[in-house]
Amino acid sequence: MVLAMVLAAAQPVWAGGELAEREIRWFLKPFPPVTILEGPLPGRGLVADFLRTLADRMPEYRHRYEPSGGARALGLMAQGEPACYPSLLKSPAREAVLVFSRPMAVSLPHHVVVRVDRVDRMLQYITPLGTIDVVRLLADGTLATTLTEQRVFPPQIAGPLHALTDQPHVNRANGDFSAPYRQLAAGWIDYLFAFPSEVTWQIGQINPAFESDVAYLPIDGMPPFLTIHTGCTKGPWGREVIARIDAVLRAIGPRPPWVDRHLALVDPPLARQLEAVLSRHQPLGHKPDE
Repeated sequence: MVLAMVLAAAQPVWAGGELAEREIRWFLKPFPPVTILEGPLPGRGLVADFLRTLADRMPEYRHRYEPSGGARALGLMAQGEPACYPSLLKSPAREAVLVFSRPMAVSLPHHVVVRVDRVDRMLQYITPLGTIDVVRLLADGTLATTLTEQRVFPPQIAGPLHALTDQPHVNRANGDFSAPYRQLAAGWIDYLFAFPSEVTWQIGQINPAFESDVAYLPIDGMPPFLTIHTGCTKGPWGREVIARIDAVLRAIGPRPPWVDRHLALVDPPLARQLEAVLSRHQPLGHKPDE
């Protein structure tokens, strides 16, 4: 009788722990059009496509989706909270607290996105390599830009921004990713720092006719492409989850369906550039039988 009572009392604790271990808590940060948190989660966009594929191919896990700011999500994971973030760029700081998957997507790096009628004012900042010198560009107080507060930029942009004291030509948009595009279309600012994949979608929400009125200028020091990875909390649980995600990605091969969604978001000349990256470098791996 006593033994039965002990077992009955212990069973829910064991079951709860087991269920927790078989659950993946996915942190999702809105970043249109890659992650659009509308409708049933995980929402819409290429990250949603990726997550639904994992849910289908990893049925042994319960997949739970939680909207969260990036800083909060990464802070909780750094504290050991078992969770995953579906699409991240690697950095030494992140690799110290997260375990990363093989690449799940590839992207062109940030570009300077400029109004066509202002390109001539950018020519003085183009290096002999045909890239923009961001330090000199940001020092020009006659050219205005807007930054969204929650954006994270690579060192080639973040470094010069950090060194720049508050200046009236560098505006701030508090968490509104579309505000800088509205300002660019209205002519209130001259340029943005953005991924090519976001520009066409954002402008399409505001004024599709404006798409032909922007130019993309590469930034000095940027790599030709970026690989995007899933990151999970470092430790045995995270390594196990990442091993399963890697197995799914290997089985899918070098052309997962969400890659085509990504290409459809990019301006055609840049889409061809990204196609060349996929063909030449094969950053997402080889075919499963190779």
